[in-house]
Amino acid sequence: ACVRSQAQTTPEVILSNPWHDRGFCDPDQYQAALGRCQNGYESCDLFIKAFEQRANIEREYIMAIQNWSKMWQNEINESQEFGTNKKTWLAAIRAGEQAAYTHTDIVERIQHDVIDQMVAFKKQNYAKSIIHIRKIKEFEKDFENLQKPWLKLLSRINDAKESYHEKRRKLKRAEQAKKIIDSNTGASEEEKTEAQISVNAYARESATLRNYGNVGVFPIQVDNDDNLQHMIAKRHGYRSTFKNESERIEPGFYQVYLDTHKVKVELTATEQIGVHRYPFDNVHEKHCMILIDSSYALPLDGCRQSHVNVDPNKNEITGSIFFKGFLSRAFGGVTTYFVITFTNWIDFGVWTQGRLMNRQTTADGCSSGVYVMLLANQQQHLFSEYMDHIYIDLSIWDIFRTQVPFLILHDSKRANDIVHSIMLIVEQGGYLPKWPLANRYTNCMIGSHADIILSNLIMKHKHDLYFNMTQILEALRIVANKVQKHDSRFDPPTYIKYQYVPFDMDEYSASLTLSYAYDDWTIGNIMYTAGLTDEAQEYYDPSQWFENIFENTKKNFCPRNSTGNILCPSSEIEYLIPFDYRYTEGDA
Repeated sequence: ACVRSQAQTTPEVILSNPWHDRGFCDPDQYQAALGRCQNGYESCDLFIKAFEQRANIEREYIMAIQNWSKMWQNEINESQEFGTNKKTWLAAIRAGEQAAYTHTDIVERIQHDVIDQMVAFKKQNYAKSIIHIRKIKEFEKDFENLQKPWLKLLSRINDAKESYHEKRRKLKRAEQAKKIIDSNTGASEEEKTEAQISVNAYARESATLRNYGNVGVFPIQVDNDDNLQHMIAKRHGYRSTFKNESERIEPGFYQVYLDTHKVKVELTATEQIGVHRYPFDNVHEKHCMILIDSSYALPLDGCRQSHVNVDPNKNEITGSIFFKGFLSRAFGGVTTYFVITFTNWIDFGVWTQGRLMNRQTTADGCSSGVYVMLLANQQQHLFSEYMDHIYIDLSIWDIFRTQVPFLILHDSKRANDIVHSIMLIVEQGGYLPKWPLANRYTNCMIGSHADIILSNLIMKHKHDLYFNMTQILEALRIVANKVQKHDSRFDPPTYIKYQYVPFDMDEYSASLTLSYAYDDWTIGNIMYTAGLTDEAQEYYDPSQWFENIFENTKKNFCPRNSTGNILCPSSEIEYLIPFDYRYTEGDA
């Protein structure tokens, strides 16, 4: 331990300390510990001085006892006492003198076991040159490396908190504006509707993990071009109110009635396309239109670039939006491409920066889109195309336990499509994914559970004839034994060396070790099915390493550090703490 001399302690001194009332794991809080350890030379001197004083106190006590004994023995010898009384007195005095010999032993032990040892330690570590500076630098570097993932997570949390509070501030302002408008007897219905829409929009925008929601498709009814221009000039000025009672939500189908524009929205999908139908109410002298806001995304400030193109010969609109959402911003953003086809239209145009351009075919920027005018009372179908049987968003950690096993039993074709999508990611990105989003790896969640999905399908003999077993086996070997550039397990060579994930190298060690045991068991199953019995055993053996973190006295799985020490929660109550730093979402 590092010791520092005690200065005068007052409330003012404590509060002036920049490290006061901060947890050790707060960013850079370890600097306080480094500051205490940097004066190691002085700390050793202080320690030695303290115990030299203690030894001197013992010596003074010995001298005092001896002087006391000598004085009283002389007094008794010169007194008139004799016989039994005299012997009793002398025995009592000499018994006290024996304590001096006990304290002599204490002095020798303090000198040998404490002072001499500390002098040797000081000489070895601090004599002549200040070697401890280098060690402190190494100490500091270790702390920095340990805090990096925590600081990264903390940054994301702070960003999410700031985003949330910003949206809540906007919601509060919108609610205040609505109260003012509602209390104003001169306010128009349009102003009241717009105020209610703003409140609803900001209430929904307060949610986190906003991704996608790209390409706004919106049915409207307008009086004339000026009315349309007014809507476009106000960003998302085409929005509408709706009532929850008008919603109908079923698997594969959604319906709602938009009060502002008098239109019913019906949405469904096939395996390859999304289908939109918009039956408009017949409102006199209103024009039915569809707006394609190519710069729209669920995070309203998510668009970074947008492009849209109109092909009047095909009645087709194509385009793209590059956006950053809550997850996708971690790797720089995602580009979404779209194709929308109409059965027919009678007019079209684009807008940029709130300005309408009739019959123009292209527009760019994060305030652009297309408007299409329809025949009165005509039902239009919109098709949003994507690659056939490709699943680009797979929260594998969430679906490998229940959804995929259910699909394997009841819809094996879809399960095969999911696995082919995973292997397409391997082909294009080089590695098995954990939780792919769009065309990127997110490194979200623990384990490497794509191997479990593969094993589940293969072991139940539900895989189709298009499986590339060679590609699968190679991907499994890489994820289990090598550090992947993306979505890697915890350093596989280190895991193999210790036969568990050390807690002092990754705080999720217990959960990771249990996950990897299951993962390796499923890899062994695939190897065995492929006829590679010897190689299968190389994975069956690690699948038993979960035993290395089982604490028999606690009857629970606990983290173990690199020195072999088990770090279980100290009580049953502590096991119930949902944010205990020793575990994370997973198998422990």
